Amino acid sequence: MTRFLLIPALLTGYFCDRGLDRLIHPPKYPRTVYFSFLAFAVLYFSPGTPAERFQGFLFAQMLIAAGYVDRKTREIPNVLIASIFLVSLIRPDLKMSLLGAVFLSAPLWILGTLIPGSVGGGDIKLIAACGAVLGPAGIFAGTAFSLIAFLFFLLFRFMLHKKRQKTYAMAPWLGIGCFLAYFLKMR
Repeated sequence: MTRFLLIPALLTGYFCDRGLDRLIHPPKYPRTVYFSFLAFAVLYFSPGTPAERFQGFLFAQMLIAAGYVDRKTREIPNVLIASIFLVSLIRPDLKMSLLGAVFLSAPLWILGTLIPGSVGGGDIKLIAACGAVLGPAGIFAGTAFSLIAFLFFLLFRFMLHKKRQKTYAMAPWLGIGCFLAYFLKMR
């Protein structure tokens, strides 16, 4: 039965691409549909329940869109943050969702307030939304995975280009880490 979900997964990625094209008019780069298909394939072969897989796919799709938009515009639209919060309601555990939403986002908000420019508001909201889906342990693991992936990226970039940008979009890395944490939580 779940193999028939491949077509909606591809269509979701395609419509996400079309919506992003209208929103930010990007040049022709690899599309989000490829990442949607990869997320679907990972979730398809995971041992989770159909509800976990469905929630995971929607979560992945919102993370993919947030990462893509953040990379292009350095902003994360509030509609994507709200969508991730809504995804947390598919399998609600309100206590864990609330704890997860506040666990890392509150300290990061304080850090961003005390040291302007250290952490962006969109990244803080994205971490809060992901925490609502993952819970406190999941958002901690997802953020740790994100930072490890980002550090490898910086090391690789330094080895190739030997120059550094002033700012980097963090949503793509947060998306990778949080999706990995969600996948590991399903096991």
